[in-house]
Amino acid sequence: MQAIRRITRLGRSCASRCAIAAAFALCAVAGIAQAQLPSPVFRFYNTQTGTHFYTINQAERDIVLVRYPQFAYEGPAYYAYPQSHLGDLPVYRFYNTARGTHFYTQSEAEKNFVLATYPVFAFEGPAYYAPAVEGAGRVPLFRFFNTNTGAHFFTTNVAERDMVLQRWPFFAYEGTAYQVYASGAGTAINTLPITKLTVSPSAVPAVPAIVTLTADATDTDGIVARVEFLRNGVEVAEDLSAPYAWRWKNAPAGSHALAARAVDDDGATTTTPAVTITVQRK
Repeated sequence: MQAIRRITRLGRSCASRCAIAAAFALCAVAGIAQAQLPSPVFRFYNTQTGTHFYTINQAERDIVLVRYPQFAYEGPAYYAYPQSHLGDLPVYRFYNTARGTHFYTQSEAEKNFVLATYPVFAFEGPAYYAPAVEGAGRVPLFRFFNTNTGAHFFTTNVAERDMVLQRWPFFAYEGTAYQVYASGAGTAINTLPITKLTVSPSAVPAVPAIVTLTADATDTDGIVARVEFLRNGVEVAEDLSAPYAWRWKNAPAGSHALAARAVDDDGATTTTPAVTITVQRK
């Protein structure tokens, strides 16, 4: 547990901590239906902190995809069960309120030690359920402690484990954390497209005005079929190919709420927050 003590040394801004914690809390109460097969545990890389985040909750995954562009999506890392499953043990999740990172453990002793010793770690309960022992279709999940960031890194990939051991001495190898499933359900799960809207100019001095809307849209597990442009919640134009843009000519005077909606090849959509512009009269 000496490694865990070092986690509390670093800090993050309160605004960022609260925003991410609030989004994750919304997902924690949503619940997930019991799966017949293990479900994917998704992995993200936080480009701002150099740490990783893991979740089995698809709704939580999609919130991160939409709201937090600093989290680079790396896809399914391994498989587990979202709810209690015969022969499996809970993997507990803690949220480090001082740093905005998460810690995961299957060890009851480690869980209880953190609860008793480190109030900075908010207990979030079982994140998922993983095998209690080795067996067919199961693989070890290797754990590292990053002495630079004070966070832990997990991987089932032996090549990735060996690369970390060879290249980054600041990752302290802690061996196998617990067993996980090598495969399972999840091949049919669709990732929401990601889109970001830019409006230029943001404030137009007078009519007749020309406003350009540009959308940066991507889809991690398919293609973007089209981007729809909305004015006050109503579709007014669409673009079927990148770069996605709409040139709005003769915009009338007044305030206009503009947004973009990306649609992927499975029909899933993501709508950007509205950008309000004001066109002045002459």
